[in-house]
Amino acid sequence: NLELLQKGEGVDIAFVQGGVGEPASMPNLNSLASLYFEPLWVFLRADAAVQRLSDLRGKRIAVGQEGSGTRSLALLLLKENRIDEKSTDLLPWDGEKARSSIKAGEIDAAFFVASHTSPLVRSLLESGETAMLSMERAEAYTRLHRFLNKVVLPQGVIDLHENVPERDVHLLAAAATLVVRDAFHPALIELL
Repeated sequence: NLELLQKGEGVDIAFVQGGVGEPASMPNLNSLASLYFEPLWVFLRADAAVQRLSDLRGKRIAVGQEGSGTRSLALLLLKENRIDEKSTDLLPWDGEKARSSIKAGEIDAAFFVASHTSPLVRSLLESGETAMLSMERAEAYTRLHRFLNKVVLPQGVIDLHENVPERDVHLLAAAATLVVRDAFHPALIELL
């Protein structure tokens, strides 16, 4: 979306994930509002012995397609934990391919940026075939990156009867932002 806005070829307004671009390098764009949080989910093989992102070194990880907000955020967080393509197999998979691969145990972890109501996320939360990484150091990440926020997925919020998740889970979330080209008409901005 950011690339489409910068090109200005028929796109004047778009939703952009927080943290995917440097505002100083995009003088022709204006952020109108932060709209909602988009949580970052890190799903693991059910038998994975992973407590932190740094434990993913040397594993097979789906980090999202080239140019995606998921990939941008995943690579940033992995880099801070000294994980890169030299030490780890970072796969450009997202969506159904990443979901089915993590459920089948073909990869060790998969990153997703989506709502808890997303069918993809819900299927992973409810499957029992995967585990979810709780970002216990979420506060540290939010101090390092102002565009990130700490959110908590409360115990039982997905399914009270089955108690999913079985404990509070700490997640990181970037805000979805409404961005316009600087040529966007001010009267339309007021309407938005």
